Amino acid sequence: MPTVSIALEDGFQDDHVVIMVDGRVVFDDARVSTMTQVGLASLASAETDRDQSRVAVSLPERGIEAAADVDLRQGPNVRISLVGDQLDIRAGDLPLHYA
Repeated sequence: MPTVSIALEDGFQDDHVVIMVDGRVVFDDARVSTMTQVGLASLASAETDRDQSRVAVSLPERGIEAAADVDLRQGPNVRISLVGDQLDIRAGDLPLHYA
């Protein structure tokens, strides 16, 4: 069963973040903040029975949301950053490593 690994990276500051994979909530945290020293706010993962999954992210209190289709055969790692008032979702095969 494929696993989607998700990293919330830059731009979060005490934000409520909800992440859904294929319509299922896999992460819901009311206080997400980026540790600027390492560029990481939080990690999540979800198993799925699909080779392609839809990853949706929302910051409900700010009215911000975005979604992306991820081909898990090409890259199971999803990086999400908040840039201004927009979410940047990038998928790939680069490992999620933070010091």
